[in-house]
Amino acid sequence: MAGVICVGREHEMHRGGGKRRDWLTRLLPYCAAVALHAVLASARAEAAGAPIVVAEAEATATERSVKAAYLYKFAGYVEWPEGAFLRPDTPLTIGVMGDEAFAAELARLVAGRSVAGRALAVRRVREGEPLTGLHILFIGRADDQLLDQASRAIAARPVLIVSEFENGLARGSTINFVVAEGRVKFAISAESAEKRSLKLSSRLLTVAQNMGAP
Repeated sequence: MAGVICVGREHEMHRGGGKRRDWLTRLLPYCAAVALHAVLASARAEAAGAPIVVAEAEATATERSVKAAYLYKFAGYVEWPEGAFLRPDTPLTIGVMGDEAFAAELARLVAGRSVAGRALAVRRVREGEPLTGLHILFIGRADDQLLDQASRAIAARPVLIVSEFENGLARGSTINFVVAEGRVKFAISAESAEKRSLKLSSRLLTVAQNMGAP
């Protein structure tokens, strides 16, 4: 697909030695920590004779944590057009649809943090609620119709849509998460970003281009 840039596995992101010390590399310890937590929790569950569903729940929580960390970092590598923020002190607002657990994890992660001098705010958005005042919108996979509805509602407004659906980019998102071989990856649609007047950092695009397809 033209205009689509794919990012590979987290453990490959540090290739090129110490010269490429970008945010993707700095995220590795966090990803490793949450992955280790899941492994240890799974081992404890097996030792105690707990059902396998416990391990699956831990894996889901780990995936959620990694995606939340990525989403927080994405905010620092996007430039919104003039007028996207009403005032100099308007917070950068991230909306979350279709995943209450993700909204809670993201709110915990960004509490007290800022990007480019702007405070970060997380807003839970329910189906049918207006999508005004958002700068990033994450759409969970609980209901695949939410992505289509949100994409139509936002149209060309400067909102970074992040999804986790099959064919998410073709359905209107700018960044789409996928999980392959047990690892969280993501793909970027430059065309979607341009349509919504969002300027993606050249650093993000360069790293993405070097990673190859997921």
